[in-house]
Amino acid sequence: AKLVKTDALPDAAWRSAKERLRRDMDYMATSRVLITGGGGFFAPFMPVLQEKGISLNANVPDQILDGVRNAYPLDSNGHFPCRYDFTDFAAQTMSTNSANLRSAPKHDTMLAKARLAVQDYMVFRGNLGCKERCRKVNFSAPVLGDCNM
Repeated sequence: AKLVKTDALPDAAWRSAKERLRRDMDYMATSRVLITGGGGFFAPFMPVLQEKGISLNANVPDQILDGVRNAYPLDSNGHFPCRYDFTDFAAQTMSTNSANLRSAPKHDTMLAKARLAVQDYMVFRGNLGCKERCRKVNFSAPVLGDCNM
């Protein structure tokens, strides 16, 4: 009897693909912040692998991440649907306590810098005669309410 392989990849390529998959799964399991773009079954499966950290997940079907620890859905544009509170996660990552972070002065510096970066990009994009693909990017600044979680 002759053994016939059913995959089209040569042995070396198959080993390489398995090594890449193992590497990617290690990254998913050990990442502090995991961002997924949805599509198929694999993206919603990624947050389940995380040992610690949070995952931000765009284009994931409704309720598929319900019950998955520290998994937060994003809208179809990759925006936050509400004001998630990551204070406890940030405190853990920074080896401090949440009270220290909550009592820190509030500044809009980062938001102002983000708005300037978007304005600069819009000018840059306009000067290049951007093709169709970058016209689809949604740069609107959402007004976020509290999360009902």
